[in-house]
This record gives sequence, C-alpha cells and structure tokens, in this order.
Amino acid sequence: MTKYIKFISADKGKLLFTFDDKSEMSSNNVLDIANILSEFATQDFAFSSTMEFAREEGFKRNDSAMALYNKAVRHNNNMDKMFGGL
Repeated sequence: MTKYIKFISADKGKLLFTFDDKSEMSSNNVLDIANILSEFATQDFAFSSTMEFAREEGFKRNDSAMALYNKAVRHNNNMDKMFGGL
C-alpha cells in the first residue's frame, strides 16, 4: 500500500509533509513540493495552524507557507493542462 499525506505544516522555512506511516518529508522548492503532492496527496489531509502563522516557522510572512503550497498546486495544474493529465 502506498503511503499518503496526512498533515502539512510549516517548519523551519519549509513545508513539512507528515504521512500516514508517520514518516516525513520537507522542502521549500516548488518543484519538489509539486512532486510530493502529485505522488502522495489525497483529498484526506489537514493543514497545521503553522501554515497561517508561518513567520513563527522561519518564513518571511505569515502567508508565505500557504503561498508556496499554492504555487506547487498551480504548477501541477499547469502540467496537467500541458500534458493532458499524463
């Protein structure tokens, strides 16, 4: 069975993905985050409140963690449009 994302939080200037098997991955790179989301995201995950208060977790602004997440989602949506969802 493939693992999947259960929780996304902001941590030390990166997005931290916690999986159902308790393992973790983190990145502050849009392409890495887009790949993590493509491979492991389901409709059943939650955001930590750290995503709303990202300055406390090393981001420049409070909305920077969510902005990084949204950039990765947009990247994936653009790739789906370009390649027909392949």
